[in-house]
Amino acid sequence: MGPNKMKNFAITLCLLLLTCSVTVGQTCITFQEMERQGLPMDSLDSTYPNALHPDTAQGPFMGRQKNFEKAWGQFYEDLIQHFHDHGLEWENPTYCFNKIYFSPTGEIEYWFFNFRKKDAIPADKQAQFLKLIKEFSRSYQIKITADTNFSQCTSVTLFNLDDLRR
Repeated sequence: MGPNKMKNFAITLCLLLLTCSVTVGQTCITFQEMERQGLPMDSLDSTYPNALHPDTAQGPFMGRQKNFEKAWGQFYEDLIQHFHDHGLEWENPTYCFNKIYFSPTGEIEYWFFNFRKKDAIPADKQAQFLKLIKEFSRSYQIKITADTNFSQCTSVTLFNLDDLRR
């Protein structure tokens, strides 16, 4: 292999590895798509314990539940700001159920969500939401760490930041 081919091969390999390292681990999809893809929620739940264990003497944040609650609140404030910064606007406050799985360092590894059928979120709005949570997931780390993977599920009401400021 000549020097130019070797150089091109090395550049291609580096770009491939960089692309894989950026995209591996972030899965953001609806619960229905999760089922279609055969992702095993039971398996995820067994390796990503609930961040807020009902017994405060157990779980990833035992003795630090208040710290987690603060970090979780900041997570949603930052998410709403991200939506605002990228032009996602809701016609009305919108209910969304989420289950998010985090690495010990707070990186988002899986994000499953559903909107209520009765809210009739248009397909283009759902696509914009999905695009933005994927972007958010690539760069955001929740502002707390643990000794293990962890998860959090919650129902949230999504709203426009400008509406909150009025």
